[in-house]
Amino acid sequence: MENQVLYHFYDDGGYIPINRYKAIGQGRTHTLYYLERHYDEKMTMQNFAQLSDFIIRYIDNGKISA
Repeated sequence: MENQVLYHFYDDGGYIPINRYKAIGQGRTHTLYYLERHYDEKMTMQNFAQLSDFIIRYIDNGKISA
């Protein structure tokens, strides 16, 4: 399977590839903890979705304080 690429498009039509993750919000610290240990640039979208689902559920289940 060929690696997929996400692009950010600018208003003027230019674009750049996005090949790193970015964590925002209250769960940022915990999200980065898991991403730094488990993110791999060659992982499939399904693997990334599973990791993301785990992180969201972990934060949502009250394991961290806001």
